[in-house]
Amino acid sequence: MVVVMVVVIVVALLVVVVLVLMMVVAMVVVIVVAWFVAVVLVLVMVVAISVVVMVVAMSVVVAMVVAMSVILVLVAVIVLVKGLARVFVEVVIKINIVIVMVIVVVMVAAHGGGWVVGHFDSDNDGYRNGSGDRGNDSCCSGDSVSNGSANDDGWVVVKVIVMIPDGGS
Repeated sequence: MVVVMVVVIVVALLVVVVLVLMMVVAMVVVIVVAWFVAVVLVLVMVVAISVVVMVVAMSVVVAMVVAMSVILVLVAVIVLVKGLARVFVEVVIKINIVIVMVIVVVMVAAHGGGWVVGHFDSDNDGYRNGSGDRGNDSCCSGDSVSNGSANDDGWVVVKVIVMIPDGGS
């Protein structure tokens, strides 16, 4: 499960890197070459991101990507009608960066595990690695401060962002 999460995050980060490179190329294209070439480049980028995410992601995320891609196409049509190619390129690229980040957060949350007080919780028990089981410590009431772990509040920091509770007892 942790390996799947790491692969998903690495792929998503690679997509973001490619996205930034394409943004630079698109800006140069808008300035130097014809505006429609930049528009085609951005549309290809949208499709490429969607395909990558669909290959890696689960069905819920796929549905989200498809829906957002449709929205992006509508935005593209509206902006193209107004002839604002440069604005189109900038807006779509920024929206895509946000989409990729949201997908990473949702996928990490959906796969379980996450970070507890800055440390990875690989066994998804609500504590940092190797620091005990979920629930009250035998010596303490309600937390595990005595063994150096984070408080047992049943949430993982990444999951708080998307308001998905940590799946435990």
